[in-house]
Amino acid sequence: MGLSILGVHPLAAGKAAAKDIIIMKFCCAFPLRLIVTAALLLALAGAGLSPRPSLAAPLGGTPTVTVTPSTALSNQAVSVTGTGFTASSGVTVSSVSLGGVLVSSGKINSGNTVQVDSAGNFVAIVLVPVSGSLLAGGSQTLTVVDSRGSQASVTLTIATPSLSVSPGSSGLDSKVTVTGTNFPVSSSRVGADTLPVVNIQYEVTGLSPRVVAAATPDASGKFTTTFQVPLNATATTNTVRGIIMGGPSTGVTATHAVPAASLTLSPATGKPETTVTITGTNLRAYSPVREVAFAHVSQVSATPIYTDATGKVTLTLVTPLLENGVYPVRVQVGDISYILPFTLEGSWYVPPEQAPPSVEPGKGLAPVSDNLLRVWNQNNSTKSWTFFDPDPDLAAVATLTKLVDGWVYWVRVKADQTVKLNGKERALFQGWNLIVW
Repeated sequence: MGLSILGVHPLAAGKAAAKDIIIMKFCCAFPLRLIVTAALLLALAGAGLSPRPSLAAPLGGTPTVTVTPSTALSNQAVSVTGTGFTASSGVTVSSVSLGGVLVSSGKINSGNTVQVDSAGNFVAIVLVPVSGSLLAGGSQTLTVVDSRGSQASVTLTIATPSLSVSPGSSGLDSKVTVTGTNFPVSSSRVGADTLPVVNIQYEVTGLSPRVVAAATPDASGKFTTTFQVPLNATATTNTVRGIIMGGPSTGVTATHAVPAASLTLSPATGKPETTVTITGTNLRAYSPVREVAFAHVSQVSATPIYTDATGKVTLTLVTPLLENGVYPVRVQVGDISYILPFTLEGSWYVPPEQAPPSVEPGKGLAPVSDNLLRVWNQNNSTKSWTFFDPDPDLAAVATLTKLVDGWVYWVRVKADQTVKLNGKERALFQGWNLIVW
């Protein structure tokens, strides 16, 4: 038959005679080359075979993807290598996602199309986005899908940012260096993001956080900056927080301790005219010493004295000539005063006996006014009498010149009178009255 001559598939030999008639008609109407081709197609169709692979069944093997380096930072370029994707011409990488979020095309191969070769392989350069979901660090899934639907995933670890401060403990207004690592990198690549600022906050319990510095990381994701410890920081461990603008509000933290201010006396016990050394540490840096005093005796230096960069200062004073006892040593640095006890012992100083308070008779007895006639007093030790008379004519001969607390006086008045004398209310009666002043 005509089909046998054309080399038709054997499975088609038993078909109905109607097909043979159709073929014979083709032989009469068309050239032999076309007749052979048509006969071959009909024979394959009759056998249930297809002349070429289906486009719905991609070739190339099992898709896999790798990323280099496997740990990266935001804004860093990584190499993404794929194998086993669709092995066919015209296939491209249609999407790359990281952490479930599509990476914009501008960050993939500098915005150029990624071609998949005839063996199902490709290599792409992908910029890690600077986004809130990635800035905290951690493991993320990177997924690649080609234009024929083949896809594969790999884990990309985003390094976790960290902060460190040096020194870890220093006084108020001292200079502290803060270093950040694993922050978004500075990059000049096409598609790279503009780096967000990293704000450095110093947080004191009970007070609002205070931004003390700002920094921008370098090409390795590092930065170094400095700040001054706030003057309102408390003597405890405080939090230093680095917050990437647009990133997690919790940011990255480190700690900084402010030690308590300390002043010591050496020695803390001694005789009068002992030289005492005062050592202050962890005070406010570069603050003036405004006062140094022992009890009520000031010994501040005529030459200005300041604390150094670490808040340290050394002072001296000499204990004054006072009797034995415990006395306050007062030191004022800036606006803050410190008081330390010093025990004075072995003193040879004896304070003079102080006379009791007294007042002139005319002033002390003024409330009696014209009712006063005369005042007499006897000195117990000398047994001598002195008097005071309000009559101006007797002023020159009056011998009582003061009324002393605790002494006894005879006061003569013209009439009964209640009056306040030396702070006490007295009932005076006509004639002589014995009162204690």
